Amino acid sequence: MNIIYIRLAFVLMIMSIIINCSNTHSTDYNAFSKITGFWEGRFICGSNYTIMIHFYEQNNQKSGHMFLFQNSRQIQFNSLKNISLINDRLSFFIDSMNIPFEGDIDEKMQCLNGNFYFPGRKAEAVTVTRIRRPSIGNLTTSKGKYYHRNGSELKMYNSR
Repeated sequence: MNIIYIRLAFVLMIMSIIINCSNTHSTDYNAFSKITGFWEGRFICGSNYTIMIHFYEQNNQKSGHMFLFQNSRQIQFNSLKNISLINDRLSFFIDSMNIPFEGDIDEKMQCLNGNFYFPGRKAEAVTVTRIRRPSIGNLTTSKGKYYHRNGSELKMYNSR
């Protein structure tokens, strides 16, 4: 009988560890829903590059894309992977370019300050703010695709 209690206690202890570990690394989906939408700002201070990030949920999964424009010309469009929001700390990874991002969102969920960590280079700081509508690129979205307002579909860039 004691062996059964010992085994049961061991199983419960393992389950407790698994649950606690998974909770410390999971994203709070309620918080993630507060950051969904478009974010925009200047990339590389003083340049004519505009960065736009779009966070959204699709099939109960955190998803996102990053756009980079030079003046009004689109020069990058990449998927975001491993999006994680824990408290006010946001991180993601641009898989096709091997570039991680880490940053902090203000308490009003309106401003994101962080860094892109380029391989072999220093970190590039960026600040983006929540926007209702993209100011550049005339973007619209439909069924997970992005379109210029003229109707042409934006194509994904693979920068590898």
